[in-house]
Amino acid sequence: MKLYAPKYCETFKCTADKCSHSCCIGWQIYVDTETLDFHKSSHHPVSKELISSLKCADEGEYIELTNDGRCPFLDSSGLCRIHSALGEARTSRICREHPRFYHKIGDRYEMGIGASCEAAVRLILDARDPFDMTLIERESDCAVEENSYDATFERDAVYSLISSAKSFDEALAALMKKYIIPAEIFESDELESAINELELLDDTHREILRKAGTNRRKCNERFTKSFLSYLVFRHVSTARSYDDVRVALAFSIALTNMLSQAPDALVYEYARIISEEIEYSEENTSALKFSLFCLL
Repeated sequence: MKLYAPKYCETFKCTADKCSHSCCIGWQIYVDTETLDFHKSSHHPVSKELISSLKCADEGEYIELTNDGRCPFLDSSGLCRIHSALGEARTSRICREHPRFYHKIGDRYEMGIGASCEAAVRLILDARDPFDMTLIERESDCAVEENSYDATFERDAVYSLISSAKSFDEALAALMKKYIIPAEIFESDELESAINELELLDDTHREILRKAGTNRRKCNERFTKSFLSYLVFRHVSTARSYDDVRVALAFSIALTNMLSQAPDALVYEYARIISEEIEYSEENTSALKFSLFCLL
């Protein structure tokens, strides 16, 4: 399929053993059917080890992590032993694709990179023009869920308001006026309660996530505008109705407000934490979106 992506995605490269937050630690790693079939028919020792390490769940078969939460195929230098022995193509699809995500908006397919990855988040926040899209040459067998609602018009309208605004606060004011999003919902007890009830990977991150209000600013505005643009690309694009657009936009604003509390020296880490704890948890994303839906 032809894929379009923000231009900054072209320069993304996994830092592998140089990464401080390896995606091979702490994450459930499911093995897709095609990869599983290869290893079941392979006589390579690594394949046999992989098959013996698998556990079953409703979602499929996954690699059981070690007691300290590491993938058993992550070697002491931070590299994947499956990749080293058999090549990237023989790793699981989720390993090959992370942190990429895919969606369909209108009649075209798009790809992005998720901010939970420390290499990706720097490209996202440092993007000179986060709206600059390009056709990329990348094959993917990842399934893209069909969506009968075309959010293209609304997303373009949101992009236009963000890019034409002189400041981040001006962009927020224009977005909230157009989409009837009351500023007070971000300071509400209901939203604070929803955030307090989220199940986090690290509970020390909760203080960062509590700051979803709109009346405090610390970090450089170019970071907040880039982060908001990324969130709109990821969440508004997949909206299934006009009301869903409003919820996705409110969700994007809430997460961006959290980032706005970060000192510039910590802005990349704050963005990564926000993405990891909320965006990369279906349960947490759903909980916050439902809370915002009830408040709108």
